Amino acid sequence: MPKFQVAGSGRESGRARKKTYQANSEEHARALAEADDMIVREVVKLPPPPPTEGQLAKASELNISVPSGIGSEELSSLISLTTWRDKKADHALKSLAAGYGVAVNDYSGKKFIFVQIFEQLSAPGREQELISWFAYRVYRELVGGAAGMPITSPLDPKIQAIAAELADDKSVVQSIRRYSGDSLVWFGRYTAPSGAVLEGGSNRTTAYRTIAALVRPLVGLSPPPGELAGREFETKRSTPISGNCGPIPPISPLPPQRRSGCLGALAVLIIVGGAASAGSAWVAHLI
Repeated sequence: MPKFQVAGSGRESGRARKKTYQANSEEHARALAEADDMIVREVVKLPPPPPTEGQLAKASELNISVPSGIGSEELSSLISLTTWRDKKADHALKSLAAGYGVAVNDYSGKKFIFVQIFEQLSAPGREQELISWFAYRVYRELVGGAAGMPITSPLDPKIQAIAAELADDKSVVQSIRRYSGDSLVWFGRYTAPSGAVLEGGSNRTTAYRTIAALVRPLVGLSPPPGELAGREFETKRSTPISGNCGPIPPISPLPPQRRSGCLGALAVLIIVGGAASAGSAWVAHLI
């Protein structure tokens, strides 16, 4: 995360003050200083620390072209794009992540940001934010990742209302915390065009069942048969999933595929050994 040097004076003492803050932007640094009772006079972004020799060696090993002037944190993100088979996050996702307190930069990857958001919101006291993030991911699942949907953020009032209703439900919160961040890219099991079988987050948990029942009316869906009795239900997909926090057009069409719940929270798992590489690349296109 970039560092900013903020100069000003104490709101009560009037004495000159200067302090360095880690922030996502100049506005963020200014807000942090003002929260410290500083009357801000000047905000200066400090140059990032240069890449380490170890980072440069790793980049060379991965055949990564290192941009001139790149900092250590940015190069770390650039390396992660390759090692995670990730894709750069867009502005909407990075803005949302920054609002949650996640450090982002020009090379932040989507899967990496999913993990960081989940870690931030799993902290005590942020239960309602965690539920709203999970509920939004369920919403994106139920609409098949389609573009142009009316709800485009976990900050939408309808998602927030669901989160507020469930904020004190410990069983739901505990169930969500058993997931992993990147398992919320999608839910259930999929067979990629390569033949690889991929596992996402479970759609059989208390959290998924409870929240899906509240989200389904938002997309005009009725509870599936047997849901009120607590039996497992499945859905079919005819459009690809988007892990983006805002609507984006599908990258490539997927044939209708059948999803079934998986046991527990699972990160991306490539089961078919011979298709592992192709499967991982396919996952990168999903988000």
